Amino acid sequence: MGGSSRRDSRSSDGSDVPQKSHYYHPARGLVLKGRYRIEGVLGHGRFSKCFEVTDLTVGERRALKVYRASSEFYEYFCNEKKILDAFKGDTHPNVIQAFDRFEVEEDDSTHGAIVYDIMEGDVKKALKGTDGFSVEDTRKIFVQVARGLQFMHDHGIVHADLKPENVLINKDMTVKICDVGSGMLVHEIDSFRVGTVAYQAPELIIGLPYNTKIDVWSLGCLMFELLTDECVFDPEMYFASDADTESEGDEIGEGGADEEKGGDAPGEGEEDDSTLGEMDCTSETDSDEEYVEGYEWELNHFQLSAMRSLIGRVPSSIYGDAKFFPYFFNSRGRLRAMPRNIDNRNIKEILVEEFKKDAQVAEQVQSDMMMALVYDPALRPTAGDMADHMERTYRKAVQKTSRFRGRRKQQ
Repeated sequence: MGGSSRRDSRSSDGSDVPQKSHYYHPARGLVLKGRYRIEGVLGHGRFSKCFEVTDLTVGERRALKVYRASSEFYEYFCNEKKILDAFKGDTHPNVIQAFDRFEVEEDDSTHGAIVYDIMEGDVKKALKGTDGFSVEDTRKIFVQVARGLQFMHDHGIVHADLKPENVLINKDMTVKICDVGSGMLVHEIDSFRVGTVAYQAPELIIGLPYNTKIDVWSLGCLMFELLTDECVFDPEMYFASDADTESEGDEIGEGGADEEKGGDAPGEGEEDDSTLGEMDCTSETDSDEEYVEGYEWELNHFQLSAMRSLIGRVPSSIYGDAKFFPYFFNSRGRLRAMPRNIDNRNIKEILVEEFKKDAQVAEQVQSDMMMALVYDPALRPTAGDMADHMERTYRKAVQKTSRFRGRRKQQ
């Protein structure tokens, strides 16, 4: 699933496909394959457009995802089919189910199409205009997503782009993970250019080998957003993307707060080579150069600043040999640039002060999130472990509330 293959002019199976790049535009009422009747448009993204269809063979509503035409998008369609095949016919209540896949022709162009479950919306839209879900609903959604992720991981699949937009939801709070086509098979990982920056694990940004644990990191990010409708590591939440920057420097000495958070202690007597730009680094591929020299590099740098602020310094003992480490850090393991107006509160403080959450709730949320937001991927729990933990926490909270209500009735 490397970046170079998607610039190829041929599909993954070697067949030629048209180079036009446009969305599919069927008329309402059109029947595809003598089976799927187009009822209307559900939405669209950069890769595809989704339609509501009626499966005439069973009389049920489905969602039809149709990729844009062109060799690039046909590659994504082929990747999605490969991911679906990896499920080997197994299904899970919290992962979107595919019922059919085929190709449609329009104006001499080929569009890949996949028929899926239909849901009422996605979590991003459900959160819009709210102050976040309740603690109970957050736990319920979180556990379902974690179970769905574990199902994918058990089949050797990394989702690689877990975020609220990729979690579908119904009014009864049942959820399904979608957009599995953005994922990859564990044994085929070969690119760092995957996912959405705000939800990326540090090993993706800095360039270390990675696995299913990047999804667990994203799961930790999701918890905060479910409660607040804000992205925990979104650079624009804590500081402007055009903010003045400075070297991280040694504003906190040895034994200070950063060392208590698990970051590497600063060295002594070393030359501070902090600079922004003009770094003596080379890149192996064009895609890597784009990654570190363009806007995405700046966004990733600010992303690391947000991590540094909320959970402590990125430990050079783990990431020092990573591919892109010298682009972001100096020889002392300090970030080459940090926004001057970065928010230095921890997760609990932000939840209490910014989002007016109960202090005990905020402390528990921070504790739960920090299980997933661990710099060392080997120390992160599995998605299934996270689900088990949250279910236990939820049961205890319900039992505690029930006992309290019982005492009030007796009084």
